[in-house]
Amino acid sequence: MKPSNTATIKRSGNASVIMYVDTSAIGYSYLAGLHARGILNDFQFYQAIQNYRNLLDKDELRKKIQATIGTRNIMSA
Repeated sequence: MKPSNTATIKRSGNASVIMYVDTSAIGYSYLAGLHARGILNDFQFYQAIQNYRNLLDKDELRKKIQATIGTRNIMSA
């Protein structure tokens, strides 16, 4: 009998998975750090936060995921 060196994988449980990691908190903390060190004044800080929120609001994948899992951005309150 000839040895076989082939493998068969059936029902391995592997699936196609899309992973989304919300890193928006890093952006907020970076802006807060700039403000705390005096690099951004109050006006610049609030303007930067508003611009960042506008960018996040345009992210279609983010909106779709938040609608699916029912999360809410606590920074937008």
